[in-house]
Amino acid sequence: MQPAVRKLKEEYADRITFESYDIDANSSDKMERRFRVSAIPVFVTLDGAGEQVFKHTGGISYTQMKSDLEYALKQ
Repeated sequence: MQPAVRKLKEEYADRITFESYDIDANSSDKMERRFRVSAIPVFVTLDGAGEQVFKHTGGISYTQMKSDLEYALKQ
């Protein structure tokens, strides 16, 4: 998933903020609860208001990630 995320970060650098968290770190507890993380990896897409639009647990393709981001940008 990391190569796909790196590519998307480059493509959307001027329009989207990407964040990643180490779910094992205590500082990630708030995000873990907010998005109900039960397994990793997790890819969560938020709209401009910070509301969850999509959540994928496990593997996800670059194409699906990009589609999710495009949809969220239109919200």
